[in-house]
Amino acid sequence: IYFKSFLTEIIKHIEAGDSLEETKREYSLPRYRHLKGYELLLEQNVERAYENLKATALSR
Repeated sequence: IYFKSFLTEIIKHIEAGDSLEETKREYSLPRYRHLKGYELLLEQNVERAYENLKATALSR
């Protein structure tokens, strides 16, 4: 469920036209903040997902 929520939130930012920097600054899933590694890995995970999803969207 976390992964689906994570990707859905990234897609919302991409569809809104947010840049990677805006997405990193505004991204938040408070429901999952308690998970181990959430804060530690968040920036890297957001960057990777944003870049992959954006590339996929542009290739269509």
